[in-house]
Amino acid sequence: MLRIFGKNNGTTTKTTSESAVVEKRLDITKINEIVQCFPIGKKIRYFPEFQTQLTLDSIIIAYSINNELIYSQKDLVYDTVSDKDVFFIRKNGSEHHIKRVTSFSIIIPDDTEENLKLDYSRKAEIGRTAFRRGNNITLIACNMDRGIPQVDTTVNKTAVLKNGYYANNKVVYLEALLNSLVYIDQRQHYRFRTWIPAILSLAGNNNSARCHLFDFSDECAQIRFDEGNTLPGNITDDTEAVITFQLDDTSPSITIKGSVLRKSHDAIVITLDQILKDERFTNLDMIDLLAIKSSLLQHPETQQD
Repeated sequence: MLRIFGKNNGTTTKTTSESAVVEKRLDITKINEIVQCFPIGKKIRYFPEFQTQLTLDSIIIAYSINNELIYSQKDLVYDTVSDKDVFFIRKNGSEHHIKRVTSFSIIIPDDTEENLKLDYSRKAEIGRTAFRRGNNITLIACNMDRGIPQVDTTVNKTAVLKNGYYANNKVVYLEALLNSLVYIDQRQHYRFRTWIPAILSLAGNNNSARCHLFDFSDECAQIRFDEGNTLPGNITDDTEAVITFQLDDTSPSITIKGSVLRKSHDAIVITLDQILKDERFTNLDMIDLLAIKSSLLQHPETQQD
């Protein structure tokens, strides 16, 4: 006879909680790839609820793995020696390994109050806060060889940290959607080759350099330096840069702020983050970008790729 109720021939049935743990187990390899693309201490851009026109700036200050906070990139090590997918976490001189990850969040500052300083139309689009629980937040990192990393996250919670390096700071826990990581080829954006005189200045440097705007896309611009104007030696990735150029004698000059994505011996590529309006920088929006592209198309030095 078949036994329908009670124990069944020595086999065990997993409880609901045990099944939930198994289902929750996250892919450590995918987490490591996101960690490499979005390292602690690096500036990022993000936009809420798939509204790409509302790109804002932030910085990654920590990760949370299995509810354990990690504040330094060097304290999280992915095991590349053995064939097993394992993280090693170093804290206070000791080291322990994690074979099973059940939760992974990227932590950024809660800049809701700063967003209240945006112009009225942008505040209206964001709403009361971008960081409502369950909201989608898309993170964009700096350019890599494979392209520009982009990953979707979900707001897990906001919290005021009670201790640690960022005690009393309000932060956002963003649960990364591991399968959403993509690499955006910047060449997918329509580009212009041009040769427009410009002036470049760097944060923390009172000197400016004459250069030319050479390549322009929706995401970034390539700046080439004139002969005799060498590349400033203190330029590194993420250095804040400001480029000013004028498209013709009758138009006002355009000043754009961004950060350095990469450099070569005679050129740099910078992101297009903010534009100077009414003597203050505001985020570069779609209308600003379209206006610049339209003017570039009319310029005699511009060639379309």
